[in-house]
Amino acid sequence: MLTKLVLFSLAVCIGQASYPRQVVKALRSNKGGVLGDWHEPRFCPTGQYAVGYSLKGRGDDTAANYVRFRCKELKMFIQLVLFSLAVCIGEASYPRQVVKALRSNNGGVWGDWHEPRFCPTGQYAVGYSLRVLKTLSSAYRYRTMSTPVFCGPCCYGNKTAQANTWCVECEEGFCPDCEKVHKATKISRGHHLISIDNYRNIQTVTVEQTCNQHCKQFDWFCKSHDEALCKACVSSDHKICPDVVPLEDVAINAKHSTVIQDLEDTINRSLQNVTDFIRDRNSVYESIQIQRRHIEKTIKDTREKVVHYFDELQERLLQELSSISDEYLSESSINLKNFENAQKNLINLKEQTLKLKDFASDLHVFLGTRQVYKDVDKEIKSIKLATIHSRSYNIELDFHPIIDNLFEQIDKVGVIKLEKRESCLLFYDAKIGQAQIQKSQIKERCIQDVVLQLNKNITLQKKDDCIYVNGCIILPNGQLFIANFHTKINHIQEYNAFGIHTRNIPTSYPSFDIALFGSDGVAVSCGSRKRIDLIKNGCAEKTLALGFELYGMAYKDGKLYVARGTEGIVVIDPSGKRTGEVICKGIVLRNITTSGTRIYYTNSSLHTIHCCSMNGTEIWTFNDDSIRFPTALSLDNNQNVFVVGRDSNNLVLIQHDGKASKILLDKDDGLSEPNAVCYSTENNSLLVCDETSGNAALYNNTEMTDDLTDREIMVCLDLAGKLVNYSTIAKAIQQTAG
Repeated sequence: MLTKLVLFSLAVCIGQASYPRQVVKALRSNKGGVLGDWHEPRFCPTGQYAVGYSLKGRGDDTAANYVRFRCKELKMFIQLVLFSLAVCIGEASYPRQVVKALRSNNGGVWGDWHEPRFCPTGQYAVGYSLRVLKTLSSAYRYRTMSTPVFCGPCCYGNKTAQANTWCVECEEGFCPDCEKVHKATKISRGHHLISIDNYRNIQTVTVEQTCNQHCKQFDWFCKSHDEALCKACVSSDHKICPDVVPLEDVAINAKHSTVIQDLEDTINRSLQNVTDFIRDRNSVYESIQIQRRHIEKTIKDTREKVVHYFDELQERLLQELSSISDEYLSESSINLKNFENAQKNLINLKEQTLKLKDFASDLHVFLGTRQVYKDVDKEIKSIKLATIHSRSYNIELDFHPIIDNLFEQIDKVGVIKLEKRESCLLFYDAKIGQAQIQKSQIKERCIQDVVLQLNKNITLQKKDDCIYVNGCIILPNGQLFIANFHTKINHIQEYNAFGIHTRNIPTSYPSFDIALFGSDGVAVSCGSRKRIDLIKNGCAEKTLALGFELYGMAYKDGKLYVARGTEGIVVIDPSGKRTGEVICKGIVLRNITTSGTRIYYTNSSLHTIHCCSMNGTEIWTFNDDSIRFPTALSLDNNQNVFVVGRDSNNLVLIQHDGKASKILLDKDDGLSEPNAVCYSTENNSLLVCDETSGNAALYNNTEMTDDLTDREIMVCLDLAGKLVNYSTIAKAIQQTAG
């Protein structure tokens, strides 16, 4: 539509306090002429300069009709190098010339009038851009509805032509005719031209190409200080540096260098870290709320027993609970906000890096990657600092021991206790995580190439010098959980990624097996008690009473598969609803695992391992004298089966088709009636636990190189330098690594 210009005024005031502050007059239309009348000049206060303006409508919403300057105290002399402005209105037939661009020559009071600037036919301006350069130059920039970029050479000749390409070296647009001349000119023949669309993509990526200290263009690069230099920097601060080279030389092929790939990896890994931290902080926040609700319910249930007397005590206790929980909910919320801010910043840096990689020149890439690297390092430092101050909390309620008998003698029902624990937020650097990131590209390999490297030995906690380990799992974050089926123990044990015991988590009854359940929860089966406890954030969130005996479990794709002894396998969803079953006739099922398309289980009495389809049809059976009384089993990335033999005291790896096997660990490696095993595909690690000795071990799953796989040797030296016999090099490497 047609928009009338009522008033538009602009001031850019420069110089010291004594410098003339009068720069531009306010333009106000009397609705008569095309350009309107001149209003009285507007000034900033003495010693200040204008940094912007604000518009305010007065009864006319169709155009700007009032201007108010935003002024700032002048700290130093600022030289105006460039200022251009165009405001164009109307349809194609309407006069499009409205206001002229003002460019200061630092001479007269008002400056010189430049040639008129026009919007393209059929367009009108919706804003303007200011651009101050460190060196004297003349250029201008428009921001219209379609944000056109004009041809630089044409504009120099006072013609208006829209650019189709952009020269990265000249930093100027070219129309088709000027582009041909530019390509034909010898000095610019090798310049890198990109489309205007691609140019707009890199406009938002700021890469400094001039020295902040000397206001000169970067021409040199100091390898010793990893810093771009101007000529003045070289002569002043880097005279004795031996590795000062031309910037163009080191910027060659910067787009294809490993630096930008490392930058992308660092950003991606940092984003993954902060995403994990945000998920952890959300879990902590939710945990506090769950604990708070749980305690409130417990308090209210107790209040029913002492209705009249408990009113006043309840209020005190709830206030204490609210005070503590609110304080640390606030602290957790701050940590969460810090991680979210870091996430946004890293995403922005990632986008900038991708734009640099795809559209910028080598010089831009070279300089940009280093500048982005600094911002990434800054974000990483802030994330690491935030992880140090991040804590997890556990709120509990302790009732007075004699509350049931001596109500009138106590003034407090209980005490709200806050247990502060380190959050164990581990920041994984990109280079460290690259080996794990490649897990998605794991190729199928021969089981004979598999070698276990001992990571750490773990001593499990015992009660009354007794333990009966029947299940274990490794969480994606590296935490370990142990299921103890001892009749006197109603909890599971939690260990951190370093094998250090952190706490015991209460369960309804002794735990037979344990499995992942969801993204951050675990499920615990209670055998003949016919219950499954769903645990999240360190406390039982829900208990499923299913009405039948529950033993081994496996979780895959949102479904929990539970062994029912002689009644096959039942499938349940996260709500506890029964969604299916698998019938395995004539077999007592105790230990199972699944890949989502197949189910694997052991028959301890027959010393066999079985693989069947999801409908119970048997695919293969493994029976070998190398393994006796097989119990727990777990799958690797290639659906090879790790299984422990309790009576044979060994760990065996069975090929995915059941046609081959390999003994990975045995009694010589410290196994004593192993009864639980878990392989983590996320961490590429294996946890093996003895049944009653209290010993467990965490291994890394590695692969032998091709030139060592089948090379037989007779003897080698152990770590003490003694000559020992080995059947294969694999055994030697395994023993030495342990």
